[in-house]
Amino acid sequence: MSDRDPLSSLLEALQARLGENLSTGAPRDAIDEVFASPPRTTRVRPLVNHEAVRRFREELAAGAIGADTANGLLKLIGTIVAASPT
Repeated sequence: MSDRDPLSSLLEALQARLGENLSTGAPRDAIDEVFASPPRTTRVRPLVNHEAVRRFREELAAGAIGADTANGLLKLIGTIVAASPT
């Protein structure tokens, strides 16, 4: 350390140490590790515009839901439930 006041010397030493840690590229904590990792992806898609939902809404509004439409919506719901974690 230098002959300067102890606080300035301490802050300089800390800054130098932090600079060394930052330049290594190694994650320093869990947040840095998450930020350094590749972006997350998801297969989640909104159901509002799904064909089975759109058809069901149209037929519901018309007051006549066909068996094929109901079956399509139930298959979609079944697929979602089967893919969901327990």
